[in-house]
Amino acid sequence: MAKKKKKHLAQKFHGKYDVADIIMEYVAAFIPNSDSPDMLGISPEQAREFIDNTIFICTSSWNYAALPPDCGAIMINKFKETLDDDAADKEILDMILDIAEDMRDKYPEPDVTITNHKLITTDNGIDFGVEVVSLEKYVQAMREEM
Repeated sequence: MAKKKKKHLAQKFHGKYDVADIIMEYVAAFIPNSDSPDMLGISPEQAREFIDNTIFICTSSWNYAALPPDCGAIMINKFKETLDDDAADKEILDMILDIAEDMRDKYPEPDVTITNHKLITTDNGIDFGVEVVSLEKYVQAMREEM
């Protein structure tokens, strides 16, 4: 279904990690094969929505993993404010926290945070890109808002 591509949309700031590749690696782990029972009978629009939601979880995980604890707590508290009391939203939060822990182990000392992502459906599959900014500048802006 989703094909990992070597070429991504342009990043405004290039950090020490290829964040788009990392996010797609995590997203690919969640996407069943197109012939999987989980994917049978779903429309292309539903598949795209699933992928986009998965990208949201993975980009949120990257950002949480990258942020220092004080800023990470702000991010998670803001996320919690948007949650409903249903189990699905709490499961999403748990997924973000679990993936972030894994990302911290695999990609220590990141130097960027994701400010936006874009998912484009092409004839050859799906292309994906991220806009990133310096983690230092992002953290400075967060702390100024405190």
